[in-house]
Amino acid sequence: MKRTRGDVMSARFVIIAGILGALLVGCAENRSSFFIQQFQVVSEDCEATSDSTGASHTYGILDVGFKWEYSIAPLLVNQMSPIANSENFLVETNSVQVEGANIRIWRGGRAQGNPFYEFYQPAVSFVPPSSTTVTSFVGMPRQAVSALLQYAIGIPPEELTFNDMLGYRDLITIGVTMLGTTTGGQEVETPEFYFPIHLCFGCRVICPAESRDEETSMYCEAADAPEEAGCSELLGQDYSIDCRWCATAFGPEEGPALCRQYFCGIGD
Repeated sequence: MKRTRGDVMSARFVIIAGILGALLVGCAENRSSFFIQQFQVVSEDCEATSDSTGASHTYGILDVGFKWEYSIAPLLVNQMSPIANSENFLVETNSVQVEGANIRIWRGGRAQGNPFYEFYQPAVSFVPPSSTTVTSFVGMPRQAVSALLQYAIGIPPEELTFNDMLGYRDLITIGVTMLGTTTGGQEVETPEFYFPIHLCFGCRVICPAESRDEETSMYCEAADAPEEAGCSELLGQDYSIDCRWCATAFGPEEGPALCRQYFCGIGD
């Protein structure tokens, strides 16, 4: 049967469409095969596990009386199949070299409308195929917290006083998209992962019995160093805060008394 020009053009269209379809499927497959599963809990020795069954956060808490940035430890999953084969001289092309993250921040508990703040955060990690890897970096920087405080309270952050901050509470949602390149040279990214963070002032402070000074009977003034709950680098994030840290945060003269009165409800 004689092939017409239209037949040839149709055949070409089918071939091109097939190639484009394969490329799109490949991109979709990589996007669904490389993702953030959860944000890992950082241990007391400041380490986060790559074990997918390890403890994870469903939300975060940032006490801005002690810390003005929030760090995250995303667990990255690479479900692409390994293809390296020494017998056939095949090198691995499905490992992912992580290069950074695009992060967006919304006020409120949902990611709706234009973000309040967005930025790119460098982050280096390597995820072999069929494996999980944890990485860690700042998910909400100091600049974003400063902007949130000024928006909510209406005072430049550098001018805020203890009384200005009392009662401050806010809720934000961050969206994290990890970016990387496979060892085969293909750019990949994770679907955006959403995570709520509660901001507050003094809400994580506790006044345990151990903080009570034996001579004065005053809480928050015991001379011995407080037991840190969690990683010391994350003081003010997620974990409870022993009120003996108030002297460091708010000054040795007024700090303990302020925490007793406003955070623990204990009068002098």
